Amino acid sequence: MVEQLNLGEAPYPFVKGSDTSEAAADSFGEEDRGQDRWKVLRAVDVVTGSTCDEIEAFTGLKHQTASARVNDLVKAGLLVDSGERRPTRSNRPARVLKLTPRGLSLICFE
Repeated sequence: MVEQLNLGEAPYPFVKGSDTSEAAADSFGEEDRGQDRWKVLRAVDVVTGSTCDEIEAFTGLKHQTASARVNDLVKAGLLVDSGERRPTRSNRPARVLKLTPRGLSLICFE
């Protein structure tokens, strides 16, 4: 389904010994992660790439969520660090992420 991008991971990680962290992890399902992954993929500019900060601004996702989904997509081979750097909204350098050919094909043929 286009709305989900299931990468088949284990449940969300949580801080061991923290009941609130474990409860938060249990409240998110694979559907939530899949929808957030699609948001991130769609936010990456096909020509210039995007920083995580730009992805956050475009999608409205919180930093922790956007960063976690970016990491999922890098591990899955759908995004890659381009080697370029651009300033964030706080003027700090950030890596520019680009779609891999596989990531681009998902976006183009969804």
